[in-house]
Amino acid sequence: MRRAALWLLLTSLTSVIGAQGASSQQKADITSAKSVIPVGIWESDEGTGAVGINLWEAPSSDEHGGPVPAGEDGNKPILLIGVYQRSNAIPRCGEENFYDTGWRGVTNGASSNYAQGRLTVSNPGRFRGAVAIDLHLRFDPVRDVWTGRFHRGTFDKFLTLHRAPNRDSHDSGICSISGPRPRL
Repeated sequence: MRRAALWLLLTSLTSVIGAQGASSQQKADITSAKSVIPVGIWESDEGTGAVGINLWEAPSSDEHGGPVPAGEDGNKPILLIGVYQRSNAIPRCGEENFYDTGWRGVTNGASSNYAQGRLTVSNPGRFRGAVAIDLHLRFDPVRDVWTGRFHRGTFDKFLTLHRAPNRDSHDSGICSISGPRPRL
């Protein structure tokens, strides 16, 4: 009788624990499926202008991110990153630098990555006329802000970037070599 009661108790506990584990795994799968790359413009007003980031997605099949490695999906979304320091209402030529989270890895010393709400961009500015950039930002989806270190050229500060009101993308065609950038 005692063995039967003990067996029933252990079987019940195992079933409950297994169901809870499956439930938490299901929640994790749903959460990761809902993860969305934040796109738009975030900036910080610095008195004489602003510094900020412009994020948008494009499929790798549009030639973004470098050559698609063999066996990879050519429609993988690539995060395109504009890092700017502007003195007017919108960035002008030379006030914004562009990066992506494609497959090419470190290119000319520059690298960029977005994972788990963290955005990093590093460019030592080794070439003539190149601007040194070092970003280490974390996205807060509840407050819709990026916080962290923003270094571009002589500007270097820990700050909070807020979503730019009434703007979802810079004007298309600014300093574009390959044509206008897509509107969000």
